[in-house]
Amino acid sequence: DIENDNFWAYAFPSPASSDMSINYNVVGHDNAAIRIMNALGEVVMSFENLAQGQNTLRMDVSKLPAGSYFYQLRAGDAVMTKKFSVVR
Repeated sequence: DIENDNFWAYAFPSPASSDMSINYNVVGHDNAAIRIMNALGEVVMSFENLAQGQNTLRMDVSKLPAGSYFYQLRAGDAVMTKKFSVVR
């Protein structure tokens, strides 16, 4: 597992119905991005050029259909993918 003090992410609330936040930490990695993917692996949201350090990304998931999704934090060669749900 790549998760360590310098590279981690977690989403809340999950399940989410309208607003969701992803707390993340990226230290020492370039070109950090978070992508939201549906169960088919299609990117439905993308957030590029994320700030270094501990941060919170807030997003509106109210327009996404109910179901399972994945958020993927990428920075340099490091990749972390985790699951979350959207409910109505």
